[in-house]
Amino acid sequence: MNANLLVLSPLDSSFQADSFSSGEQVIDRQLRDYLAFPPNPELIDVTVAAYPADDEVQGYMALRLALRLNYGQLPKALGIPFDQKMEPALEVAFLGVTQAWRGKGLGRRLLGTAWALGKEAGFRILTLSALNDRLIQYYTSLGFVRVGYSMRMIARIQ
Repeated sequence: MNANLLVLSPLDSSFQADSFSSGEQVIDRQLRDYLAFPPNPELIDVTVAAYPADDEVQGYMALRLALRLNYGQLPKALGIPFDQKMEPALEVAFLGVTQAWRGKGLGRRLLGTAWALGKEAGFRILTLSALNDRLIQYYTSLGFVRVGYSMRMIARIQ
C-alpha cells in the first residue's frame, strides 16, 4: 500500500466513513460527525485521504485557528524570535488514519498538507495534541516539540 495512491481532497458528503477505524473512538466519532452535520465554522479545513474509486476514507485531518499561544508557552527549541506576547497558530484539531494505513506515510502526508496550508496563510506555528506516548515520539520525529509536561506539541512552519 502506497499513501500516494490515495487522493487528498476537502471533505464533502460523498465520502464514506462507515468502516473507518483508527483504533481511537473519539477520532472515529469526530469524522462521522463532520460527515453528518453542517460545516463547523471553527474549522479552516478538513482534508480526507481516500481511494478515488470508492471514496472510502482512509485518513483525515481537521485544521482550525488555535487560540493564540502565550509567548511563555513556546519552547525556545523552536528558535523563532517573537515580537509579540501572543502568537497565532494553526492547530491540527483531529488527525486520524485507519489501522490498515498506519506506518505507510499517510499521517506524514496529511501533516505535510497542514504545513503547506499554514505557510500559505502566514502562520509560523503548527500545534496539535498527542493522545499517547507513541504519538509523542512520532510527532517529535517530525519536528514537533512538547510544551512542558502536557500532551500539547508545537512545530515551526518553515
